[in-house]
Amino acid sequence: MSSVFVPMIVVGVISFMTASIFLGLFDTSVMALLTSLAIDMDNNSGQPAFGPPTFHEKSDKMGGAPNEMMEGGEYSGEKLFKNPKMQNLL
Repeated sequence: MSSVFVPMIVVGVISFMTASIFLGLFDTSVMALLTSLAIDMDNNSGQPAFGPPTFHEKSDKMGGAPNEMMEGGEYSGEKLFKNPKMQNLL
């Protein structure tokens, strides 16, 4: 009976470690992309000047530029974005 559970536990631990490493790398790459976009927009008057065109096309498909934000925030009771499509992403 115990011979069945030992391999299951080993496979579960290895699967958890593999998934944790992959998701950690994915999180780091997404944060790097968004940080680069934010710095690019800060340095170029709110418009992205560098980066792959497909990255900017995807933000345009969401219904507006990422800099279309309103004053306030999630705790102020106001909507964060002017565009309702962007608001629904939160």
